[in-house]
Amino acid sequence: MVVPLICGLALFGFGEGLLVLSRWGATPWTVLAQGVARHLHLPLGWATFAISATILFSAMAFVSDSTWGLIAGTARVWLSGSPKPLVTLRTVGGCVMTTLGALIVASAAHG
Repeated sequence: MVVPLICGLALFGFGEGLLVLSRWGATPWTVLAQGVARHLHLPLGWATFAISATILFSAMAFVSDSTWGLIAGTARVWLSGSPKPLVTLRTVGGCVMTTLGALIVASAAHG
């Protein structure tokens, strides 16, 4: 899964570099990086990397925060309706914890 992604990104970057060197033009992403590189006196590759990392981490933070908010809101609605879901959650949680404890004790006895 990771190897095709890295190969695809490497080919994309190589193609972008060839477009810039050929002076035929560039994609909007590269034009943005060229402007940032000129204003900050950075090489084009470092400017592209900085913009990509900023966008990637911003998107991850946005998705992560909104996902946790959605999960918390759903859990609040699910647990506030009646006591039955809370009893089910406690029962399942107790079974899971008991099983995990038994597995840890069994692995310590054999390890």
